Amino acid sequence: MAEYDVTGEWIAHQSNGFDVTFNIRPTKGVFTDLDVEASYSGGRAQGKGWVSGDEFFAEVDWEAGPVGQYTGTFGLDGRLSGTTFDRTNPSSEATWFCEEPFRRLDGSSGNRPAGSQLID
Repeated sequence: MAEYDVTGEWIAHQSNGFDVTFNIRPTKGVFTDLDVEASYSGGRAQGKGWVSGDEFFAEVDWEAGPVGQYTGTFGLDGRLSGTTFDRTNPSSEATWFCEEPFRRLDGSSGNRPAGSQLID
């Protein structure tokens, strides 16, 4: 499966009531290795992440001290959802999702097979 392009700014809506805004850039031009900035009403964070196939991972160091770990998978429609927890307090866990679908690096939309030659 092709990797998805998660670069740019997008919002993860968390089940604990927080909306986290991610701003992601490729690391040294490699779109599967990520430099991650995150923010919400309570602070800011920086970290690293990656995308591989339909999996997403990011780990961010929040200014207040906790380290947030985000894991997720892309659905057939290209939407990303998963779980997050505080590595310093693993019982502090929440689910999260993104409303908007992501596109694959090959330019195809999430719900169409890569290389299908279908026009979006």
